[in-house]
Amino acid sequence: MARHLLSDRHVKAAKPRKHPYRLADGDGLYLYVPPSGVFAWQFRYRLDGKQLTATLGRADLLSLGEAREAALLARKRVAEGQHLTVLKRVQRAKSRAQLGSTFAAVAADWVEQEARRMRWTLDYKLEVASSLRNHLRELDPLPVTEITAAVAAPILRRIDRRAPDMAVKVRRRLRTILDHAVEEGLLPSNPLPVGR
Repeated sequence: MARHLLSDRHVKAAKPRKHPYRLADGDGLYLYVPPSGVFAWQFRYRLDGKQLTATLGRADLLSLGEAREAALLARKRVAEGQHLTVLKRVQRAKSRAQLGSTFAAVAADWVEQEARRMRWTLDYKLEVASSLRNHLRELDPLPVTEITAAVAAPILRRIDRRAPDMAVKVRRRLRTILDHAVEEGLLPSNPLPVGR
């Protein structure tokens, strides 16, 4: 099958028309040109006897060479029997889950569950939440997957210098929150070593 039929000159010369059209580069890679003028790279393939199309990215963000590399990867995945659109949805869902799994969200969930499980009083629940806010707020916006021993260590050392007794509690709570993230399937393992 013919490949690399397009050049950068062809891509730049493409103009929108009244109806959308495609320019073939070969081996399933196409430049999709809609009337809106927002060009996209598409990979067309067959899977289980069905003709399918996967969008690889906008042409203003992906060069011809990058589109060819993306098509090569897509071709390999199709050869393995993977449905590209389903794969893309799964990756997008994982990304959304990671973004929605900030330390603040995981910590709040842990406080709620632990308060119910241990039958904390409202005052104690508020005290724990306040302690987390006061001492670990730097971690709040981070995805829980980004929290490592190296990220947590300076925060814990600072607390240790100011209030050693409080540092023990905060370290234990942080470790427990990360254990909770493991139980929820957000982390493969707790990144913090077993503390003092």
